[in-house]
Amino acid sequence: MPGFPDLTALEPGVLLAAAAGLVFLQAALVIGIFIPGGKAAFLTGLTASLGHLPLWLSYSSIAAAIVTGSAVGYLIGRAQGPRLLGHKALVKRRAKVESAQALLHRRVLVAMIGGRYVAALRAILPSLAGASGIDQRRFLVGNLVGGLAWAAVSVGSGFVGGTSLLELSKSSPVTWGAVGLIAVAVLGVVLVLRRRSADVPEPRAD
Repeated sequence: MPGFPDLTALEPGVLLAAAAGLVFLQAALVIGIFIPGGKAAFLTGLTASLGHLPLWLSYSSIAAAIVTGSAVGYLIGRAQGPRLLGHKALVKRRAKVESAQALLHRRVLVAMIGGRYVAALRAILPSLAGASGIDQRRFLVGNLVGGLAWAAVSVGSGFVGGTSLLELSKSSPVTWGAVGLIAVAVLGVVLVLRRRSADVPEPRAD
C-alpha cells in the first residue's frame, strides 16, 4: 500500500514481544509515562490486520502484558510507599496525582478502566494504588477488567484501522477525495469549537 509501512517485513515474534514488553514496562514503572505502550498495542492490531499476526495472539499478549505490568507496578508502589510519591515525575504532577488518589479511594474500578486511556495515568495508577494503600483485591478486579478492556480497544482499533485502510487503498480517487474533504471538515469544526471554548470568559468571584 503506498505510503504505508511494510509491517509484514518485520519478524512477527520479535514485533509482538517488543510491543508486549513496552506495554508491560509502561504499566509497571512510574517512568513508563515516557514509554509508548499505547502505540505499541495499536501496532500489533495493525499488523494483525495485514495477516502478519493472529488477532487472538495479539490481543492475548497485550492483555497479559498490561495486566501483569500493572500488578508489578502495584507491588512496587506498596513496597516503596512515600518514596515513590516523592518521585520527581509525580511531584511535577501533584494536582493530578492527588486527584487520581481520590478517585482510586472512591472507585478503583472506574479509575483502572478510565485511566488506561491516558498514557500518564496508565503509567502511574498501578504504583499509585499500591502506595496509597488501596485494597489488593479491589485493585486486582479493577486491573483485570480495565486491562482486558484497554487491550481490546487498543488492539481492536489498530486492526479495524488497518482493515479500513486496506479497503480504502483499493478505492477510486473520488473516494479518497471525499474522505479527505470529510477529514478537513471535521478538523475545522474541532478547531472552531476549541477556539470558542477558549474565548468563554471565566466567571468572576463575588
